[in-house]
Parts: sequence; structure tokens; C-alpha cells
Amino acid sequence: MEKSRILIVDDELPIIRSIMRNLERDDYELTSALDGESALSLIRKHQGYDVVICDLMMPDLDGIHILEFCKGIDPNTVFIMITAFSSMGSGIKAMSMGAFDFLIKPFDLDHLSMVVEKGLQTRRLKTENITLKAQLERGSIPPPFIGESSWVKKIISDIKRLSDSDLNVLIEGESGTGKEILARHIHYHSQKRYGPFVAINCASIPAELLESELFGHEKGSFTGAIRRKIGLLEVADTGTFFLDEVNNLGMALQAKLLRALQDKSFMRVGGAKELYTRARIIAASNKSLKRLVEERKFRE
Repeated sequence: MEKSRILIVDDELPIIRSIMRNLERDDYELTSALDGESALSLIRKHQGYDVVICDLMMPDLDGIHILEFCKGIDPNTVFIMITAFSSMGSGIKAMSMGAFDFLIKPFDLDHLSMVVEKGLQTRRLKTENITLKAQLERGSIPPPFIGESSWVKKIISDIKRLSDSDLNVLIEGESGTGKEILARHIHYHSQKRYGPFVAINCASIPAELLESELFGHEKGSFTGAIRRKIGLLEVADTGTFFLDEVNNLGMALQAKLLRALQDKSFMRVGGAKELYTRARIIAASNKSLKRLVEERKFRE
């Protein structure tokens, strides 16, 4: 697995050290610079970084200059600005110029870790969506259904109608009948196409881990939760969240999903803060949910 490359820029060595200790993990490659010129040299040498965490105020160059340079090399760089409260206006300016987030000193290191993780997930999804958009524009992604029969024409008509709305969708059909292709087609022809398409197969993840994958968890919420985790529903914000084989969800998770469907709200495992999502939810099942409801195996 390729490591995510992260550059930390600050003229205070203790801050760099504390950030590097907090972000130390196998899938991150960490580099640091104590001044703006050194940072520019590293960015130029390595043709950009996946994530740049940068102090706004430094003796030689300010963070805005480094932000502009980074975005010129790679527009999808996850740029996180660190700023003092007195320069909050500059932090807001950085956001308008493409920064992913800005943190006010003193900041919580666990929160920074969460912002980095969310930024990297957003970067990966943007890259995937750019590729898929190019394929759509070239016509290299075929329509999901081609045919002249009345039922195929009805499916194509339903796809167009669903693409014109933001309603949540349930797709039922046997395994291998193209439910995810249909979900992607709805996404890429809707207003949600500018956001990510995030998919999860509910049958492929152990039940005890599924809640954390869907909704995320807070640090210390269970054994092994050494840092905060962003759930896939949170990552899908502004886009489409596709849950395949939703019929495999247990009753407790069904209740939490129902809340997300009805109120667009959820909580991370071990969390006390209510979070909101703008994601459109498309669920798929290889069994009749109506029948499962009648058999009291699925919530109505």
C-alpha cells in the first residue's frame, strides 16, 4: 500500500515534533520544514504532497504563499492552515483559496488527526471521481441497461426520474444483476455527481466492525480505538452513499440507519455530538425487504 506523504511546516520545532508524534503511523510518510523557503524547496523537489500542514505566520514566507504554490503544483493537495486567533481572518481567506481546513492555536492533536484522515479520504474520492467523469465525457461508461423491451425502457425511465431528484432509493434484485451499476448511473446523472460516490457491502464486514465503518468512532470508544475514525457516511457528505446487501444489517444498526434516512443525523460510536449528512442514500438488497419485514427480520 502506497504511503500518504505529509509535509509539516512551522517555525516552532516543539509544534512540529508534537504533530509528528500524533500522526506517526505505518501508512503516513512524514516530512517537516522549519521555514517557508525550505518548504517550497521540498514541495518543488517532490512535486507536491498529499497533505500539507502549515503555519500561517512565519519569518520568511507566510502560509498563503505556500498554499498558492502547492495548489499550482497539485490542486487536490489537502492544505491545512494553522493560525493564531488574531489572524483568523487570514485563515478564512485561506479556505476561500482552496485550503481544506484551518485550525486555531492551541489546537487538539486528535482533531488534527481526524482532519488529516478526512482530507485524505476526500482527496482519494476526488481522484476517483475525476477519472470517472472523464470516462463519462468520453462515453466510455456504457448505460447500465440497453434494450427495446417494455421493462428495460421502464428501468431507463425510472433511472432518469430518480436522477432528477435527491430522494433516497432502494434497489432490489438477485446478486449479479447490476445493482451497483444502477446506483452509480443514478449518482453520475444527478446533482450529487459533484460529490463522492462511496460504496460499502454490508455482508463483507463483520457485524462488530460494521457500525464503526458506517458511522465512525471516537478515540477510546472500544478496545483498539486508538484514534478517531471518520465513518463512510460522513465521507459521503454532498455525494451518494451506496449500501449493498443492506438486508444483512442487524436490528440495532437498522435503527441507526433509519435515523440517518429520516433526519440526516447520526453519531459516531462512543460519541456524544450529533452529526449531519447531506448524502443521498441508495440501498440495495438481494432479498425482498417487504417479506423480511413481514417475517420480523427487518424494521418497517
